[in-house]
Amino acid sequence: MANLSPHISVEEYRCGGVRNTCCGKLPPDLYRDGEMLTCYSSLFDAFESIRLAWGKPIKITSGYRCPTHNSVVGGEPLSVHMFGLALDLYVPKSEVSAFVEMVKSTEIPLRIGWKKYTDPLVHIDQGFYIWPRPS
Repeated sequence: MANLSPHISVEEYRCGGVRNTCCGKLPPDLYRDGEMLTCYSSLFDAFESIRLAWGKPIKITSGYRCPTHNSVVGGEPLSVHMFGLALDLYVPKSEVSAFVEMVKSTEIPLRIGWKKYTDPLVHIDQGFYIWPRPS
């Protein structure tokens, strides 16, 4: 399959990821008239900037999730993953603090989470693109 950006494959972003543990779908509105919507390209561009600044590969453990998959993995009921605007990134535990500081220093418009997870991962999203706001 093709890549969504230079370092994001369809396989790792789709529902169920590279292990294809779910439906394998992509967000239904990823493309409109053959063009990727800005909200998605903005997230992928942000990841590419982070990847460039980090200087080494970053594994995506979760991208888009259908509602069923989100429920199975214990995601929030209105998780940004279900809108396709979030990425969970695996970072070795010893590097999480440095990685988070590096991401913050890029000043890329992102929401970032890392403290509440037991796995060494960092969540980034651009949920502010979701409109109207779900509640």
